[in-house]
Amino acid sequence: MDGLIKKLEKFSKDRDWEQFHSPKNLIMALTSEVGELSDIFQWISEEQSKLENIKPKDLEKAKEELADVFLYTLRIADKLGINLKEEANKKIEINDKKYPIDLSKGNSIKYNRRVILFYNHLEIKMRESISLIQLNYLLNYQKLKNF
Repeated sequence: MDGLIKKLEKFSKDRDWEQFHSPKNLIMALTSEVGELSDIFQWISEEQSKLENIKPKDLEKAKEELADVFLYTLRIADKLGINLKEEANKKIEINDKKYPIDLSKGNSIKYNRRVILFYNHLEIKMRESISLIQLNYLLNYQKLKNF
């Protein structure tokens, strides 16, 4: 990766583009490239987007756009002094904790939605319990009243 970072830096310096390569500007350019990548896949089905089904010209465009996304990402990380390899490994560890296998396998529920779904389920169960308690109270009240 260091070799690519150095090539990018030289490419930019040779063209006197360093003045334009602030993290903010690079991020703006990155989002444009992501948009161009998205454009390739926007109107095709999931099935058409798979490697075995994608049109060769779309695959070539996707390679170019992914390379742009990758290069801008490297450039931004370099400008911010971020070691991407290190941070990517940290992020995998974080995601391993957020998405334990027993809770995540086979579903796409985001970790923060899992809590909301749990509380919604708990709320329904509590309402059911309260209803049972109220019903039990009413039944016992009727028994006492008729005693």
